[in-house]
Amino acid sequence: MSGFGGDLPAEVRAYIQSVPEGAQIRGMFLNWVLDHVERAGHPADGLTRTGASGWSGFRWVPLPDYLELLTRAMHRVFPHLPPQEGFRRHGHYIYENFSQTMVGKSVFAGALSPLSIIRLAPRCYSMVVSPGSVHVDISDELIEVTFDNVWTFNESLQLGTWEGVLRKLGMDGSVRCYRLSDVKTRIEVEIDRSLIRRFREQEDAGSGPAPAAPSSAPPG
Repeated sequence: MSGFGGDLPAEVRAYIQSVPEGAQIRGMFLNWVLDHVERAGHPADGLTRTGASGWSGFRWVPLPDYLELLTRAMHRVFPHLPPQEGFRRHGHYIYENFSQTMVGKSVFAGALSPLSIIRLAPRCYSMVVSPGSVHVDISDELIEVTFDNVWTFNESLQLGTWEGVLRKLGMDGSVRCYRLSDVKTRIEVEIDRSLIRRFREQEDAGSGPAPAAPSSAPPG
C-alpha cells in the first residue's frame, strides 16, 4: 500500500492486501473521492500523496491507492459509521459522476432506455478498472450484475453504486448483494416488471426519451 498515514481497519487492510498485483483504476475515481470530502464540508488536507495535487482523469492509478484513499476519506466524512456504510454512500454518486464525463456521455449517447444504459455496464467497467469482468443479465423483473475478479469493495461500494444508478434513472426498486466466492459477487436489482416491459417497448420502437442529465447534488 502507498500509505496515506494512520492505521486502516483490519478487515479493510486485509482486503486491500488481497488485491491482485497490477490492479488499476482510472484517476477520476480518486478525484471524485476528494470532491465528496470537500462538498461535505470537510478539508481534503492530508488525503493526497506527497507532491500530488490531483490525478489525471483517465490515467491508470494503482487500485490499492484508491481503496486506501477511499477508506480514509469516508472516515473523515462519516466518522461514526462503519467503513462499509461510508463506501456504500459514496457509491451513490459514481454513476452520476461518470455520466457527466466526456467518456460517459459518449458511451451513453445512443441509449434508448434505462435498460440500454444498464446493458452498457460491462463496457463501462472494462474501461475504468482492471483486472476483472462484469456480466449483466436482465429478466422480467430482475437485473443481475456479476463481478468476477473485480476488487472494488463490491458488497458496499458497488451496492451503493447500483442504488445510485436506480435513483438517477428514476427507477424504483431494491438492490441486494451476494458473495458467491472470494473473487465473485453478484448485485441483484429487483424492479417492477411493468417498468421492464415499458423500457423494452421503448427499445423495440427504436426511440425513447434520452436519460436526463444528472443534476449535481452534495454527497450525503
